[in-house]
Amino acid sequence: MQKGMAKMNCKKSLEFNQYISAATEFAEKVLAQSKGCLLPDGICLKTGEPVKWNFEGGEKASISNLANQQNLLRTLAALAKITDTPKYYEFAKNIADYYFKHMQHQCGLLIWGGHRFLNLDNLQIAGIREKKGEIHELKNCFPYYELMFEANHKATVNFIHAFWNAHVYNWQTLEVNRHGYYIPKQSRLWASSFEPHKPFESASSLSFLNAGNDLIYSAISLFLHNHEKGALLWAKRLAAQYFKARHPKTGLGSYMFNKALKIADTDNDMLTDSRYGDRAARQFGAEFGEAALEGYVLFEQQSKTIYYHNAVMLLKLAKKLNAYGSDIIDEVQKGLLAYAEYAYLPQKNIFKPLLADGSDLSGYILPRNGYYGAKGEKIEAFSASPHYLYSYILAFSLTGSINLWNIARLIAIGNKLGDIGKSPADKPDLNFDTQNAETNALYSMLELYYTTQCECYLRLAAVIGTNIISAKLADGYFVQSQNDKYASFDCTEPLALLHLSAVLKHGNAGELPEYMTGEGYIHGNYEFSDGIVKPYTTVQLYKEKAD
Repeated sequence: MQKGMAKMNCKKSLEFNQYISAATEFAEKVLAQSKGCLLPDGICLKTGEPVKWNFEGGEKASISNLANQQNLLRTLAALAKITDTPKYYEFAKNIADYYFKHMQHQCGLLIWGGHRFLNLDNLQIAGIREKKGEIHELKNCFPYYELMFEANHKATVNFIHAFWNAHVYNWQTLEVNRHGYYIPKQSRLWASSFEPHKPFESASSLSFLNAGNDLIYSAISLFLHNHEKGALLWAKRLAAQYFKARHPKTGLGSYMFNKALKIADTDNDMLTDSRYGDRAARQFGAEFGEAALEGYVLFEQQSKTIYYHNAVMLLKLAKKLNAYGSDIIDEVQKGLLAYAEYAYLPQKNIFKPLLADGSDLSGYILPRNGYYGAKGEKIEAFSASPHYLYSYILAFSLTGSINLWNIARLIAIGNKLGDIGKSPADKPDLNFDTQNAETNALYSMLELYYTTQCECYLRLAAVIGTNIISAKLADGYFVQSQNDKYASFDCTEPLALLHLSAVLKHGNAGELPEYMTGEGYIHGNYEFSDGIVKPYTTVQLYKEKAD
């Protein structure tokens, strides 16, 4: 598989140009859809119209949501840097500036996220109407704070302060919730006293890690850009809440560190609101006892949040924190090793769906309705995708743990990328015929190149980059399959191609914006063409296929 290495250098210029060209074509197509300094979140490939949200009653709104454009902003900034074309960065900064001038509530929160957005048709604020009040929510968003601080430093500081004030319901116990409200709120902020509860005390809020991730990320970003030591202290305190809630025997988890306070009773298992208590306990408690807690559920969604989004975000920030980040790296390493020990099946390259005590729910038939599915549905194992490969390789690069390397080796083989060897000193046997076209596979190979300086990893990254262009570029936009109905402008592919281009040209990505794994979304009731109204997300919307 190593044949052709001598051709690597002569191909670099050609490859560099094709990756830059694809990213540039994408950026130009996107900017052509602008309305002033604003952009839609995506486009219908057939009609050329912006992606729309269909409200109950027939009203439609063209979606423009800055929280769903953070990968795009990083792409524009990277393209400006690598091509020395300032207009791309200036456009990105102008979007942020618009939001600070027109979309920042008096309380400091921006009007964006999972339940509120801008209707690009009339520049009016739109929101998910079945939710009570005006709700602020970010989940695994990871805004491009570097750009935001440059666009308006003071407004960004105000936002992060407001973000914590809105989502911390009780500073003393660090009770956090995914929902915050656009209400001016005062607190002692980082000067607040702190006396945390034990894990899984009942609380009125739900401490989902996908929401906690953004709080942690924002506070560490504030420390890095505004030197607020209290922000770092509280970010670490919040991260520690999740670490301390890991199962004491296995070290697995946790997706939450509290449990829902039961304030009402029902015998109807179709009602899954948290007011009726912990939803995992309701659905699995009769069979699995004390392990049946929402914080202990490790199905695909929860596992990806813990062992991909959280792990990558913390590792990248810990690296920037230098000595301040060593304890964070240790905790992430412990979590990743525990997860591989209990959940990973290398012969199938899958993760078992677990409860954090190690209970394996592979093939489990749900005996009753509930939050995790309808009665009779089967819980399935899921792929150890390149998302996880990136986590384990990044963790290895910061720790040198051969155990992490060994897990990464198995996942790479399972994703048909070839064998990275028993140790970094071994000669890899990579699969240069792979059809893999995943951005996390590309970033994984770049990380291996940084760590080992073995050029074969860069060559495989280039193969993956070419695969991305072949499989996912459609009329200048990036899609997940060629028959997709919509193209999201927040796609991850162009930024990955720009990172690859920079490494091919300079040996490293330099000052390009980092990939932070962010995933924007909108969630609410959506009216379909047949008049049926049901909960839906933009994640599902972008998976729709053309007629």
